[in-house]
Amino acid sequence: MTTLPAIGFALSALVGAPALAVLARASRDFDRRLKSTHPHVWARIAPDPRLAPSLSSASARFIMRGDDREVPDPLLTALGDRCHRAGYWAMSAFLGAVLSTAVPAILGG
Repeated sequence: MTTLPAIGFALSALVGAPALAVLARASRDFDRRLKSTHPHVWARIAPDPRLAPSLSSASARFIMRGDDREVPDPLLTALGDRCHRAGYWAMSAFLGAVLSTAVPAILGG
């Protein structure tokens, strides 16, 4: 029974690592596009450069709430959608890793 949690954890890591890489790249591309083509919107949501990147930043909330779809820019919308998908894959992989290790421990296996 101990191999099943290990397999679950490994699969979660195999999905989560690329998802985090895609999320980092897509959010960087999104921020660059927004900053260069819509500076008035960027000025409103720009993260504080003194702080570390965070999923609770105004920029991340702007994407995760879907506010990016209100900006009339198809490329920006596509980048925001990529951030959405990668973020959900990363969260799902993290949840899978936690559950694959926690459930057997709780059940005593």
